[in-house]
Amino acid sequence: MLTLLFSQSFSGSVVIMLIFFFCMICRKKLSYKWQYYIWAAAIVRLLLPFGPAENLAENAASWIQDSLYAAVEHAESPAPSAPVPEADNTDRNAHADIHAAQSLPDSLDNQTSYGDLQAQSRQYQGTADRPAISLLHAVWAARNYLCVFWLLTAALLFLHKATVYQDFIRFIRAGSMPVDQIDSLEALSELESRLGIKKAIDLWECPLISSPMLIGFVHPCIVLPKKSLSQRQLYYTMLHELIHFKRKDMYYKWAAQLALCIHWFNPLVWAMYLLASQDIELSCDEAVIHAFGEAQKSAYAMALIRM
Repeated sequence: MLTLLFSQSFSGSVVIMLIFFFCMICRKKLSYKWQYYIWAAAIVRLLLPFGPAENLAENAASWIQDSLYAAVEHAESPAPSAPVPEADNTDRNAHADIHAAQSLPDSLDNQTSYGDLQAQSRQYQGTADRPAISLLHAVWAARNYLCVFWLLTAALLFLHKATVYQDFIRFIRAGSMPVDQIDSLEALSELESRLGIKKAIDLWECPLISSPMLIGFVHPCIVLPKKSLSQRQLYYTMLHELIHFKRKDMYYKWAAQLALCIHWFNPLVWAMYLLASQDIELSCDEAVIHAFGEAQKSAYAMALIRM
């Protein structure tokens, strides 16, 4: 599982970096709408557990795993014993044996054989290698614990985000009141027809928030701050939120949230989430300006500032 996870995270990181540099280079020529769609490619790659049959990330992860396994196997296998030289009766070899015996420390017995010295050497070498062998065993055995730690962290992170969102929705709904002004409801109905939205969307007002928002998957609702808004500002605000609904931006954001929870250890995924969230709002503002025309761009900007 870790091999598949690291493969997805690595290839997703490559896609994120390519998108980032592409958007940086083509920012003046590329609309926020297309940047919004391009980030979806990175989210899909991070979420889908499959890809090409042969890819660099999976090969690299397999190579690391095989290398570690081979290192552990090599550390556990006994070292081959060195061959004991055969006795030679020539004067030259006899002279070399005498010289070697004289060079030994006094603490060693002169009757110690060459094979005994080799056995002692192997024993000392094994003692020196024990920390390295223990470290390899620890790393190899920890892979299962790492998998459990990753899965537990991802599940807790997603559960935390879902719980916080549900509590926030309850908090907003508890302090909200439905808008009953006929002009506002007629404007909302007109915008829904203009955008081809058939599902009825509620319009609420809440004094606990400072900016408008769209909440709810099953029962969507536009929540407005309790401020005095002109008819034009109200029109802009409702159109902005309805565009979010029409493009299914709530699902888009939660898909990005899910990718973030799965790849919580990857800082590039956190950067992707922040950039994608920013492009979602900018692309929606761009769509509102396109709907009203460039002539209303400054008026829309002023409405945003006053919100």
